[in-house]
Amino acid sequence: MGRLDALREIANDPALRDEILSRISDDSDLVERAVELAGTVRATAARGVEARVTPDRVRAVIDDPPEASTDPVTEAIVLMLGRPVLLVRDDDIDLDTLETDTWRQRLTAVRATVRGAIPAVGRIELRNHPRLDWLGTGWVVDDDVIVTNRHVAEVFARREGAGFVFRDAPPAVMVARVDFHEERDAAEPAEVRIAEVLHIEDDRGPDIAFLRVDWADGVAPAGRRPIALAPALQDGQDIAVIGYPAKDSRTQIPADMDRIFGDIYNVKRLAPGRLTRRSDERGLVNHDCTTLGGNSGSVVLDLDSGEAVALHFAGRERDRNFAVPAALIRARLQRLRPGGGRVTPEPRAGIDLTDLADRSGYDPDFLGPTVAHPALQCGLADAVAPVATADDGILRYLHYSVRIHRFRRLAMYVAVNIDGRALRGVPRGKDDWRLDPRMDPQFQVGNELYRHNNLDRGHLVRRLDSAWGDTFEDARAAADDTFFYTNCAPQHQLHNQRLWLGLEDHILGNARVHDLKASVFSGPIFRDSDRVYRDIRLPEDFWKVVAIVNEETSGLSATGYVVSQRDFMHDLEFVFGPYESYQVPVSTIEELTGLDFGLNGFDPLGAIEGPAVRPLRTPDDIVL
Repeated sequence: MGRLDALREIANDPALRDEILSRISDDSDLVERAVELAGTVRATAARGVEARVTPDRVRAVIDDPPEASTDPVTEAIVLMLGRPVLLVRDDDIDLDTLETDTWRQRLTAVRATVRGAIPAVGRIELRNHPRLDWLGTGWVVDDDVIVTNRHVAEVFARREGAGFVFRDAPPAVMVARVDFHEERDAAEPAEVRIAEVLHIEDDRGPDIAFLRVDWADGVAPAGRRPIALAPALQDGQDIAVIGYPAKDSRTQIPADMDRIFGDIYNVKRLAPGRLTRRSDERGLVNHDCTTLGGNSGSVVLDLDSGEAVALHFAGRERDRNFAVPAALIRARLQRLRPGGGRVTPEPRAGIDLTDLADRSGYDPDFLGPTVAHPALQCGLADAVAPVATADDGILRYLHYSVRIHRFRRLAMYVAVNIDGRALRGVPRGKDDWRLDPRMDPQFQVGNELYRHNNLDRGHLVRRLDSAWGDTFEDARAAADDTFFYTNCAPQHQLHNQRLWLGLEDHILGNARVHDLKASVFSGPIFRDSDRVYRDIRLPEDFWKVVAIVNEETSGLSATGYVVSQRDFMHDLEFVFGPYESYQVPVSTIEELTGLDFGLNGFDPLGAIEGPAVRPLRTPDDIVL
């Protein structure tokens, strides 16, 4: 793939293409300025090409790229605008320096997903090496396993017999560590010792190495959950490389490099781009993110799912980048550790009352201050479906609890504790939904509602919200526990929007949230007007209440949200579109549901003058 192919990738990206053309049209000097900054102005008389590149010429090349080699000046403009490199600060991406609104919007939409992966990426550092302080990037791929490149690991380790040892550095032995912080202006490191070299692939295989870290001798693993390996790849999908680019003395475009990176190197960066080819003749992945030498071992992340699609290992300037696909990483890791690499779990065997006896459910004291189950008003207490093992009608699972409405046969509400520091990257395997044996099936809605139609089985407690624990197995068991029909509600696919699903991620990522913990209540809004389908009234609207401890005040903060396709507040002049999200007073949710959370005094929206409803377009619209 050449630079012309990269130009075609931009041409096939309508939003980015239109923004670039708009900027060129608005400012004809932009072309010459960009060319100068990129260091690509050169004598072109020998080719019969004018030194001045006009906006019309750029537009023509974008709209109809020629088959033959084209002037590199034109291509440099598109590539410079289209493939930014962002600094990472406090495990979050710095969007302030972005030049294109297109990438700013895209990255804002997936910011919570990206934040989940950033803490798991670290810089591999050396002690006792005669010349190098650090040499590349690695990321957490299993509970205590870092994956990086073979050519990185071979600098400090070598094969000896059936295993691997650290290289000698007389009069000592090299020591390797991973620092997960190493951001610009970072106050403190977050280092962990590489205790063992588990595997270095030989020269005939992919550029992979696996290292075992000793969490007990460094930073805690909490929050640095393994990055799941993507099950499939797709040409053209939006991705990002997260790693530590270093200034490269070998570049042929040093002025361009300094401009793109702002002359700041050796710190954590995120570079968005696209997967340009799933594989070449050697089974490798190509991508067009901006990288430099220190990116060796970087994760290539799918921006939508937060899963790793590949392991970056090399690049060819003005041509392409190369990476090892996730399938190869998984295959090698499974040889080393059967069951490793976040493979799809096997379906659960039959489950009975004994299997569920140890479930403690939602913890009201999880945050410190007590956040109890909501009180049941408006006759709701009489509508609670009976539970064989609990007099209070509460079904308890790992990290969450449910009360079922006996007449609607769906959850009145679910309550879940989320520990953001202990979340782990448990991949979604084959959905294995089942009825709960502790409750009579007459009070549950099973697959008979969802068969042969377009209704989604919508999690009320998200699988990933519950997927936390001291070990990966604990987190996987908790994620599996979300696949009970009692935690399911019929939802249109449009309800599965990114803002609603990522709401908890955004709140937990806010610097004001103490200990990155939240207690969350969710459920449907039941109305007599809900239409009947297969003997079930289908709720059209859903709500959520999120309770946290504010770091600044040390007090509770509780916020309410509704995703709605109707104007449920008749006294307000809002036009509610299909499944739009709104922040509302907690008291409004109480009126709609008959639940009493006892949290109205902790709702920051109640202290703000103006409309009681806030439409949410981006997570930044949320008031905490």
